[in-house]
Amino acid sequence: MLCTIAKSLDEVFTDFVDEPDVLDEAAHIHEYLLGNITVQIVAQRLAQSLQTRNLSTGDDLYDMIVKNVIVVVAEEWAPAHDALVALLGTLKQQSETSNFESRLVPVLDAKSREYGDPDYTYPCQQDIRDAWTNLNHFAALVYKANLQDLSSFAFGTLSMAWKRKGWKADYGVPSDNTVTLEGHAPAAAQWILVCGQRLYNKCSEVKEKWGEWEGGLDWIVAQGELYDATQSLCERALAEMRRIRTASL
Repeated sequence: MLCTIAKSLDEVFTDFVDEPDVLDEAAHIHEYLLGNITVQIVAQRLAQSLQTRNLSTGDDLYDMIVKNVIVVVAEEWAPAHDALVALLGTLKQQSETSNFESRLVPVLDAKSREYGDPDYTYPCQQDIRDAWTNLNHFAALVYKANLQDLSSFAFGTLSMAWKRKGWKADYGVPSDNTVTLEGHAPAAAQWILVCGQRLYNKCSEVKEKWGEWEGGLDWIVAQGELYDATQSLCERALAEMRRIRTASL
């Protein structure tokens, strides 16, 4: 249930003309995602930029590439996720000192605060919810690849979605609940389906909350108020949560 918010990959990169400080780096990543250059070549080009360029703004080029290119592409073009994870892995191998993947942590934290509990009175903001789901899927892949410990971000996303059974009590009429959960449930489900077992095994905080979250998700699924695609995704996530818990007994 991932979405391509932009009409094409080219459209995503058209927006980077407004980011002159990372225009060249964005072009390299664009060429890589189009399949015109290998991951090794784009990583080398980015490494060269990082060694030779100083930004006029004084900002860190590492942070600019992650925040203004990689994360934006991850939000708007889900088919690029695997290739972006491969790029981060290659960059990490080429330069252990760059800590490229760790630059994701503050960006994701900021995104989480920005998204929060969305205003359910604006159901037209589907692109915002789709971007949030895409971003969580990308982050889950990064975590699964063992490139960066993003379990705290996963914990936050799962807490926002499964933290309580009483969505009706908190948000009013069912239609409001549906709109709110349409933003939270798919994003949380990505963590369960992509790397739920790893989260359960590696993060004690997640393991401690697992039963509570499973109960919350069970209640949500039982209401039958979600759109068909989200309902199906949540049912799959619930089945996986049960499987993981049962296997650990």
